[in-house]
Amino acid sequence: MSAQRRSNERPRLGWRIGRFLAIILLTIGMSAAGLYQVHDRYEVVALGYSIDDARQSQQELLENQKRLRLRYDTATHPNHVKTRAHDLLMKQAGAREEYLVPDPGKGSPQSQERVKVEAITEEGP
Repeated sequence: MSAQRRSNERPRLGWRIGRFLAIILLTIGMSAAGLYQVHDRYEVVALGYSIDDARQSQQELLENQKRLRLRYDTATHPNHVKTRAHDLLMKQAGAREEYLVPDPGKGSPQSQERVKVEAITEEGP
């Protein structure tokens, strides 16, 4: 009867084959976990480098902004014009040396006509 049972039952794997398959599955699982960890660390390092590059470019942009702000403030300071004029050996204009540019919209009718004619000739027919 024991011979009949054995022939009707499913074939079972031996202890050695089961242990071998368990070791193989464990090895594959550990390798996959290791590869995942290495990939994750690689991404962290790559992000660190990109953050470092972004910080460096931010520092360069801040330095450029400071330089430009200083140049702007220097150029727009009221004393800068006086100093620049003194460096160019210019002097302050007197009452007789001032030259006023006439406004084309104001003045005599002849000058207004001249402005109209000049504007038409500049624009074309």
